[in-house]
Amino acid sequence: MVSANRNENGSPTLQNSGSNRRNCRGVAGFPISSVMAHGFPRSVQQDATNIVPRHVVMFTLFTLACVGFLQRTEYAISAGQIASGFQFQLPPAVLGAAVAAFGLTGVGASEIIAYPYWCLEKGYAGFTGPREQSEEWAGRARGWIRVMYWDALLSMLVYTVVTCAFYVLGAAILHGHGEIPEGSDMIRTLSKVYTESAGSGAMVFYVVGAIVVLFSTLFAGSAAWTRMFSDAFAQVGLLDYSNLDQRQRWICGFA
Repeated sequence: MVSANRNENGSPTLQNSGSNRRNCRGVAGFPISSVMAHGFPRSVQQDATNIVPRHVVMFTLFTLACVGFLQRTEYAISAGQIASGFQFQLPPAVLGAAVAAFGLTGVGASEIIAYPYWCLEKGYAGFTGPREQSEEWAGRARGWIRVMYWDALLSMLVYTVVTCAFYVLGAAILHGHGEIPEGSDMIRTLSKVYTESAGSGAMVFYVVGAIVVLFSTLFAGSAAWTRMFSDAFAQVGLLDYSNLDQRQRWICGFA
């Protein structure tokens, strides 16, 4: 059962919202699984490589811009505050929480496992050809390995900078308010890092951006797990993963 309550600002909040969260996951999961199951691979590839990333990039750039907008507000941060963040002054009581939070940022184990599938389907190293005992083949392979090194390095730089931007906004605004994003008020609380830095008009951009970012996370995760499970079943002999038709059928079935 869901009941309405009021927070300290008079805004309605939802209690016992577990069923609402399940409904939201169902609403988001149905179109994703449908596209992956019935539109594989063309529509999936087009959506994943054209539409969603553009919006994610725009939302990311907007987040970085909000750090600059922050300097025009009462929450402006100083160089001294930034420098203090590099000192080892973490209270022992929150050490465990800090390590757990760090583990949730950046790239996790599932993304690392999924990366080879993405490389294969995007044609990475396709020019290298089947393995040969020749110096020419080894040279082509080393060239594509360098491409992946740069790919991983630039990805690390991007998610590190963006994570730092979120940390700065949260520390300056949410910590300043003494607010913690949790429960049914999480979206409203997180929106303050944008509305307090860029103005109330940023709420619309935040909501749209949040939907696209969360959708892309679910979309990419679903695409990765369907491939991992298909590959796992191939390892026990239930399908031939090198057979494109078989692989597509299993991926669509898991989707």
